[in-house]
Amino acid sequence: MIWLSPMTGTEEGSVYFDIRDISLQPTGRGTDGVISGLLGDGQREIWGEVHLGSQPQVRILPLWTDDGQIEELSLAVDEELLKQQLLESVQNVFSTVERWAVATSFEDVKPIVQSHDWLAA
Repeated sequence: MIWLSPMTGTEEGSVYFDIRDISLQPTGRGTDGVISGLLGDGQREIWGEVHLGSQPQVRILPLWTDDGQIEELSLAVDEELLKQQLLESVQNVFSTVERWAVATSFEDVKPIVQSHDWLAA
């Protein structure tokens, strides 16, 4: 789970990204693929997709409730800031994917794990 703070006018507000699916492919240029999951503010949830690769982007999609209503996050959430923070956070968390893909032993993996700032991601 990744925590974000895209609320306008407040430091206390936060939104989480609960990753539900990871589909990544290391390439010679980096990593291509999609990380998707639920974006929520504690009361409502919507769907988010982070597309990595040559043209990274974030898509925010509505979810429907059991009674047919469309879920939306609070109006206090700055959607553009949310997209920016989500893209930066996911890129940071998955920045080592290509190096993991070519690692063949624990000795290859050890410097990757030690160099990654897991708390900042």
